[in-house]
Amino acid sequence: MTVVSNGIAGASGPYLEIPEGAGNPPKVEAGKAVFTVDVPEGGTFTLWCRVWWEGECSNSFTVKIDDQPAFLFGEDATYKAWHWVKYPVARTTPPLKLTKGPHTLAFHNREDGVRLDQVLLSADKRFVPVEIEPSGIRP
Repeated sequence: MTVVSNGIAGASGPYLEIPEGAGNPPKVEAGKAVFTVDVPEGGTFTLWCRVWWEGECSNSFTVKIDDQPAFLFGEDATYKAWHWVKYPVARTTPPLKLTKGPHTLAFHNREDGVRLDQVLLSADKRFVPVEIEPSGIRP
């Protein structure tokens, strides 16, 4: 993963990218970005990511929260545009349950040609981000 500070128009600022042609697992295992978030109150959360996918073989990454099992994020069919994608995507997908306190979110290389602009955790199931969101904690 690389940090791009002057790339695709419409980004909120610098963003993360796994460049097209960089390779993907199992050939390339390297490539991850790790963030620490402090959850003010435990509960069930929706993970939103503002992403740019190059195409149908460049539209996902793997996410791991703390020591929980990793999960697939993405695979929607909106290409070549900044847009928000959420997890969980369906009622059958296990929810994200987090306790109060610090947590580690790791985004791992799964496919090349992906970009990650913003990450947002929300306990409000009705909340839907639009365009670029201000940084900070969301209720």
